[in-house]
Amino acid sequence: MAASSSADSTMVSIEAATDAFADPPEKSIWIAATAGRLDCIAAHLASGIAPDAADDSGFTPLHAAASYCHTDALRALLAAQAATGRGVDVCDEDGDTPLHACESVECGELLLAAGANVLARNSEGKTPLEVAREDDRVEMAVWLLAKTAEAGGDTSAVLAAAAADAAAATGADDIDEEDDDDDIEDDDGPDGVPAGMEPTAFPDP
Repeated sequence: MAASSSADSTMVSIEAATDAFADPPEKSIWIAATAGRLDCIAAHLASGIAPDAADDSGFTPLHAAASYCHTDALRALLAAQAATGRGVDVCDEDGDTPLHACESVECGELLLAAGANVLARNSEGKTPLEVAREDDRVEMAVWLLAKTAEAGGDTSAVLAAAAADAAAATGADDIDEEDDDDDIEDDDGPDGVPAGMEPTAFPDP
């Protein structure tokens, strides 16, 4: 399966998670959002740091909370973002919005309620649905499929790709079953009796 544009963002978030273990959430709002620490997020916001402040890769606290399924943290950040008057479709260096990076339906619902565009395209021209499918985030992909259709988006490519994957998987299963049948035929007689154990193999006394 082709790698999605969220790969770099995922690496950034993994690095952020590593930092979260190495450094306290008090150190930065990105670590606090990755760890889901509401107290630290509140302190960083109170100090004047914006909820959509970007690190060197364009990764924001909104991306961090959404990608680590911290619903309460995301809710707090979205409230702070609303107070700025700016939208939630902030992009990282790959053009991914928080919805592209989102790992849970609950966080996705919060983002849509805050005005996230389910049809937004990243720098590779991919929607959150396409990215979720490529990243094998099945629950998110199913939810985004419905939301994309509701928004009038084109889901045909994703549905076709999913059908192709299903067909390929079925073909692989059929091949495995044929191999298993061949093994049985090699070891057993025509009725499934192990070779050499058929009644005809024994002479009459």
